[in-house]
Formats: sequence, C-alpha cells, structure tokens
Amino acid sequence: MKHSFVREKIASTYAELFKHVAEFLDAIVNSIKDMPFGLRYSCMCLKQDLAEKFPGTSEDELLKMVGNVVYYRFFNAAIIAPDGFKVLSDKDADFIGTHPVPRRNLATIARMLQHAASGQSYGDSEEKSDAFFEQAWLKFRTFFASASQAVSSEQHFSIDEYSDVTMLSKPTVFLSPAEIYYTHAMLEANIEVATNGVSDPIREILHDLGEAGNEAEVLGEPESEQRENANGEMSLTLANKFEVPEGEDQSVKALMVRTKRYVVDVIRFQQGKNLKEILETDSSEAQEEAHRVRALGMMAKQKEIDAADEAAKASAAGESPTKTAIKSGMRKRASMKRTQSVTSDDGADHMVLSLQQIKAKIVEGALELEKHGLCSSSNNFQDLLNSVAQDIRNQRVYRKQRKQELRKLEGTLVGLDKKRGHMDDQIEQYDLYVASCMTEITKKKKKGGTGFSLKRFGRGKKSKADEEGFHAASYKYGARRLMDKGVLLGVDNVDNSKLKLASITISCDAAGIFKFNASVLGTTAAEESIAFQDLLELQYNNVTTHKFFTEFVNPCTVNVNLLIFLINKKFYNK
Repeated sequence: MKHSFVREKIASTYAELFKHVAEFLDAIVNSIKDMPFGLRYSCMCLKQDLAEKFPGTSEDELLKMVGNVVYYRFFNAAIIAPDGFKVLSDKDADFIGTHPVPRRNLATIARMLQHAASGQSYGDSEEKSDAFFEQAWLKFRTFFASASQAVSSEQHFSIDEYSDVTMLSKPTVFLSPAEIYYTHAMLEANIEVATNGVSDPIREILHDLGEAGNEAEVLGEPESEQRENANGEMSLTLANKFEVPEGEDQSVKALMVRTKRYVVDVIRFQQGKNLKEILETDSSEAQEEAHRVRALGMMAKQKEIDAADEAAKASAAGESPTKTAIKSGMRKRASMKRTQSVTSDDGADHMVLSLQQIKAKIVEGALELEKHGLCSSSNNFQDLLNSVAQDIRNQRVYRKQRKQELRKLEGTLVGLDKKRGHMDDQIEQYDLYVASCMTEITKKKKKGGTGFSLKRFGRGKKSKADEEGFHAASYKYGARRLMDKGVLLGVDNVDNSKLKLASITISCDAAGIFKFNASVLGTTAAEESIAFQDLLELQYNNVTTHKFFTEFVNPCTVNVNLLIFLINKKFYNK
C-alpha cells in the first residue's frame, strides 16, 4: 500500500466493483412491480408475525430479517449461478460454466449485496465504502418495505363469499401428492394458529381427512419409485364442501331482502316501541301523505333515470354492444330497487302502495320467514330490525364489495371487447381467404366444356366473368341424363317415363356461386342459387342428399357428392 501504483489499482478496482454492484442493486430494487403476489404476501405475514413475536423490535430490524429471507433465498443464488436458473442465453451460460473468473466476480458482487441487504459494511473502513453501503441499505430498506406491503388475497384475486356461486366453471389446481401431504401435515401441526376457534371449516375438513400419517408410509422411501411418483403433478377440480345446492334457499333470501326493504319504508314515517306495535297501529293521514309524496318523487326520479338511459343508448354508438347492454341493465336494476318497495308491480302513479298495504306485506313476509327460523313473533320481529341495523352498519363493506365487483366487471368488459375485436379480425381474414380461394379455383378453363354451353353457342364475345378471370358458362342437362349419372335422384310428382320432358340448367356468373334453373313438363321453376362452399359444408357434415326448388310443384332431389363432382369437372377443370 506504500506504492501509489498499488493504491491507484485498488481504487480503480473498487470503483469498478461498486459500479457493478450498484447496477445489480438498481435492477433488484426496480423489480418490485414484477415480484409475485405470493412472495409479497408471505413477506407481509412474516413481518407481522415477527412484530407480534418480538414486540420491542425496531422497524429496521424487522425489515432486515425480512430482507435476509427475500435476498438470500431468491436473489443470491440466481446472482451466483445464473446459468442454473435459465436467466442467461445458452452461449453466456456455457461461458460462465467454463470460465471461473466471471463466476468468482459474481460471487463477490453477491457477497457485497448480502452485506448491504443486512445493513452491514463489507469490512472496509474507508469512508467511500461506508457511504456506499449506507446508501445501498437505504435502497434495500425501501425495497423490503414495499415488498412487505400487499393487499389481501381476496382483494388481489377479486374473490368474495359469492364468487363460488357466480363461477361458470369450477377452478382447477395442479398439485402433487407430496405437496398435498406436506400441506396436510403443516395444517395439522399448526391447527391452533391456522384456524379461528373450534367451528372453523378447516377443522372439519381435517377431521374428515384424518391424520396425515408417516411420511415414508404415505409417500414412500427416499429415492424409491413410489416417492418419485408422489412428486408428479395431477389436476384437481375444486368443489365447495359447504356449498348450498342451487335454488334451495334463493326464494327465502329474496323474501328476506324484500321484507327488510318494506320495514325501512314503514319506520321512516311511523315509529313505535317495537316492530309488531308499528304493524298493528294504523297510519295517520299525514304519515300516508308524506309516504305518498316520497314515493311519487322516487318514481319521477326513476323516469329521469330511464330517460337518461335511453339517451345514453342513443349516444353509445361507438361503444361495444356488450358494454352498452350491461351498463343499461345496471341502471335499470338500480332504479327498480329504489321503487319496487313503494309501488305495485305495474309501477303506475295511481298504484303507489299505502303504508297499510306495505305493513300487510311485512306481516305476510315475516310469518313466512318465521317458518324458516329467520325471525320470531315472540320477540316482536326484532330479528328483522336487527338485520336492518346490521345492513346499515355494514354499508361501507357492501359499498367496497360493489366497487370491487364493478372493477372486476369492467376488466371483464375490456377483455371481452378485445376478444370481440380479435374474433372480428379473424372472421374478416377468413372471409378474405375464402374469397381468394374461390377466385383461384374458379379461374377460366383452357379447354371447352362438353354438353350444352351458352358460351360455345354465343357470339364469341368475352363476358365480364371472362375478363375477371374465372370460368363462366351454362350447362343444360336433361333430367334422364342426370339420373343416369346419379346426380339426380328423383323429381317429385313426375314419373320416370316423363323425365325426358324435364331439364335442369347449371350456370355460374360469379365466382363460387351456382344457379340452378328447372323446367318440368313445360313449367319453369324459380331460379335457385347455392354457394359452392355450402355444398362442401353439406358434404363435410355427411349430408348425402339435397332438395332444390322446394317451393316448386316438382322439387328435385340431388346427390350432393356427385353434384360436387359434376361442378368440379365442368367449371373447375378437375
């Protein structure tokens, strides 16, 4: 160290080392948005458990312990041996595997980052080194604090108590028997921590499963074939063990909601010691009038909402039909909920329900709910009032759930709109492809056709179809000749002896579109057209026969396969 050359070399080496360490540090810190939700949730739980177990620990110490897990378990190994985690190209991985110097440099960088993640220096007393590690720890501290903050799993995955009911298909997970066993054993060993009380559903599930058993007996001995098979993944479709069968109590829930809404409308204008007393006491004229004024005001507001809805529909020409329909349905349901408890079914002005009529509906609903144990007349239907009070108290929770559902629905709408646009593009490309194929295969024939061709017997002028490059012609066949070829299977209401008096003309003046004209016993049928791809679709679906001129007196039945063969031969030169 006495020589200036040595000091300059060490200083430049340190500067280069600090530069690369800073690059790795910035890459780690900037990856917070890419950190999986499961890892962030685990960091949050780890920090909370550490704070609970060691209440006197400072925030910095908690973040150091969390950081040790995050950095040492997930980043350190990937930095030391990147070739083992497929983060490098094959060429770079081979270079690191065959050259010890790069791996040694990576190990040095990893050690420095580990010291920085722990809030320690690298053992160098120089002022520059201490300043670097101090700044590095501040960056790591911010990173670990952000990694320890996560929303609940319900909020992240947009799941609530109604998600199982609204799912169109059951969720599927991929787990190995070994993972199932270890999860079972872990829950069994930590049952007191993992559950809330003796009535927790997890306890019931574990009771049904029984004991986890010995690892060697369940999974097999290490290195055995049974243990190897236990590590293989299998697909499991999840089902709710506690799910109520569909339709079992939907009407009861709807009646409960409707009755509570009636109760709110009554107690708004009439008070008493308890609900039963209110129901048994007649309403005054002033109370009835106040109720009627409010009901009419709500109905007027509903009409304004309906008018706004119609205006929104008219101005939503640029929006997708899916989004417009869902928005309209949401507005209508909201307005219906506001007025359905104060009006009769038709919603007319003169059919506003009086307080006495609403109280009659409350009594009727309460008696029905009493049969299901949801309220009781013995306590003056106090359960209904308690339920209303609970709904009022939980308004914030319900509002939060509605906002969450709205965000989820809006995300679904965006996905549907993107998929709809993609499918429209696919349809357009398919139509263009089919049209180009039809144009290609209907190019003009080089040799003349057999049979009767209007082109052959015309004035020899080029038709528009000839100029466009596809073969246009008209072929006239007698019914007997088509029957001999097997193309025509029969003509209704015409004897075989009179088939010589019937003829069918097949023509084409547009690519892939064929026109059929029939004349039977001097009577001409209306022209009928069919696309060649429709005939191919019939053939693909194993439809062997097809009827033409179904509105004619004498419909004709043809063999689909032989008709396609005839068209290919005459028009496509095949």
